[in-house]
Amino acid sequence: MYAELRLLDPGTRLGPYTIVELVAVGGMGEVYRAEDSRLHRDVAIKVLPAHLSRDRATMERFQREARAVASLSHPNILSIFDYGDEHGVQYAVTEFLEGETLRTRLARGRLTSREALELLLEIADGVAAAHARGIVHRDLKPENIFITSTGRVKVLDFGLARGGTGAFAARKATAPTEMLPTEPGVVLGTIGYLAPEQVEARTPTPATDVFALGCILFEMLSGRVPFAGSSNAHAMVSLLHDNAPHLDDPEVDAIVQKCLEKFPDDRPRDAGELAALIRPNVGRASARLSGVVAGRAEARRTLRIVAVAVLVLIVAAAAYFVNRHRNRQLDHGYDLRASDVRGDAETTRLIELALHADSEGNRPKAIELFEEAWRRPSKTAFPAAFLSSFNDASGNDEVSKDWGDRALKRLDGASPYESLLVRYFVEPSDYTTQELALAKAILEIRPEAWRLRLAAAHVLLGKRERDAARRELQQIDPSKPDDRRLMLVLADRASLGDVDGAERDLRASRLVRRPPIYHYAEARMAWSRGNARRALQLYDRATTEAAAESLTSLEIESRLFAGVAATQLREWDDAQRWLANCSVRAREMGLEHRVFESAAFSAYVAHQTGDFEERDRKLLEAAALKPPIHPFVALRLLAIRLGSTVWTKWSIAEIERDPLHAASLWLIRAREAAYAGDVERAKADLRRARAEGIDTAEHREEAELLSAELGLPSTKLPADPPYPNTLRYLAIFDYERISIATGAAR
Repeated sequence: MYAELRLLDPGTRLGPYTIVELVAVGGMGEVYRAEDSRLHRDVAIKVLPAHLSRDRATMERFQREARAVASLSHPNILSIFDYGDEHGVQYAVTEFLEGETLRTRLARGRLTSREALELLLEIADGVAAAHARGIVHRDLKPENIFITSTGRVKVLDFGLARGGTGAFAARKATAPTEMLPTEPGVVLGTIGYLAPEQVEARTPTPATDVFALGCILFEMLSGRVPFAGSSNAHAMVSLLHDNAPHLDDPEVDAIVQKCLEKFPDDRPRDAGELAALIRPNVGRASARLSGVVAGRAEARRTLRIVAVAVLVLIVAAAAYFVNRHRNRQLDHGYDLRASDVRGDAETTRLIELALHADSEGNRPKAIELFEEAWRRPSKTAFPAAFLSSFNDASGNDEVSKDWGDRALKRLDGASPYESLLVRYFVEPSDYTTQELALAKAILEIRPEAWRLRLAAAHVLLGKRERDAARRELQQIDPSKPDDRRLMLVLADRASLGDVDGAERDLRASRLVRRPPIYHYAEARMAWSRGNARRALQLYDRATTEAAAESLTSLEIESRLFAGVAATQLREWDDAQRWLANCSVRAREMGLEHRVFESAAFSAYVAHQTGDFEERDRKLLEAAALKPPIHPFVALRLLAIRLGSTVWTKWSIAEIERDPLHAASLWLIRAREAAYAGDVERAKADLRRARAEGIDTAEHREEAELLSAELGLPSTKLPADPPYPNTLRYLAIFDYERISIATGAAR
């Protein structure tokens, strides 16, 4: 179960310590009882996993923290006596405790208010001593609280479970904490005791530990953690969005509620402040006990009378609330309601959580929840339809088709709304006319479904109907979309000419409280005004802020567009740096379409700097990702006009077979003819491409560039927005260069 354990035999010596027996095995290594030959006492020795022992930075940090915790010398903190390295075995030596963990104690039943407060006070006192020295535990939970045989409380593993503050790696409450490499991007914690800032990958503070102590107090009295769910994803959604449940004891509940505030500044600032809050309540909890017992009999008599009256009200209101619940809105973007889901309450809840996660920009979590909803016994096609759409957006065509086929098989008995929305999601993205027709049909049924209006605008952009797209966007009430899509609505409006209105609505929107999203939108608007330098500065800022808040998709997109801005500014070194970082992050997150775009732009930049070997390497890297047809066409056209020969080995058989791609095929032939020096053939093939509809297709910019190169009439197109394909920027940049030299633009 645990990788790279050492399992030392009895009698093994680590410095002056002799191993007696193995006590425990966990994700952080093994714990042994050992004898200290110098002081003739039992000690506990924790041996670290081999993979951590080999990491120098991790070990240096471990040693610093061991020294810091050892200096605390507090009766409620497990004492660290020593640490060392013996034949490559890294170990820490602590006092040997006899007793049980709080987890073991809770397995026998809940505690009284007085017992819980007394225990928590000792825990808080120990943690407060560490907070005073600037040490944050970050993984407080019942497993790390030990009650000795004499009744003393000890906080375990203080300082040893510290990690970084980037993207988090958490476990369920019953799982052991793993000691992970202390590199940026890793946070330790346990589901059920994590604070919101840990889930959001913000820097933990002493208030982070206070949140965990509130969770422990709640669990001691109720027997469960305050924020739970059927999966890790559910628990995290509950943590971030649900209010903390209440306890029966109002005075203890007040302490719990204060600890479980969502924002760190609203909690006691550290464990010392929490201890001061607890102390006066310890005595009162005992005094309240007798009064509570005496009042229970009278309370039961009163309750019988009240129950009869309440029952009448419940029966009268039941029909109203059932109907209201069935029609409640699960997602306002699609105006999807509970009554639309052909499944049980749990399936409906999972779909609602998935849509909420997606609206927050956490698509991996949304995918996990939709997959869980699909596995439940229900007739609804929505989970599979959304999963088909998500995979289509990521370029996973085969997976998208598989989910789409599963969704379509469940449409028997579906409502018109479900049938239309499912078909809209599973329709191949190439079929833009049908996609637009489906979006419009759904809007007839649900006119408030603003996400369909945004989608219709993007389809219209793909058809080069900019005015119609802008009108669709202007019909969306800025107060409706979630933060991420409001960013797109406003940025796209600016791209389509409504810069002043978009900037005004942005400044008045709630996005001012979301710096990475706000600055991304500002960057898009600066680009729309033709200010590439300002756009680059804002994308830089959005990248840093998005990374700090773990908005990974936004971070990656900001890196890409920063690279685009640097490319337009002809700052080649900066452009390559941005694009390389974008590629690395996109690979980490499995976003192949961003890896593809980064590679293609990098090939262009390498060509501009005369590094033709790197150019060809990047072109091959992009082609190896097997992109869908439209990006592949853009890549092939780019490779040809950059003078590379790698494209000659790329098959276009799929494009030749599909009449829907006739315009792109003739444009490819025109570019190949120009490459071969056959100008007349290039002109003829370009005319055929225009006759087939290239002027309303994704690659019109390439057609206009080729027209300019051939001395034919051409049109300069705006470098905005980044749809329908991002590589169009490169054709626009080259068109501007040629038009300046030849005066070809009209």
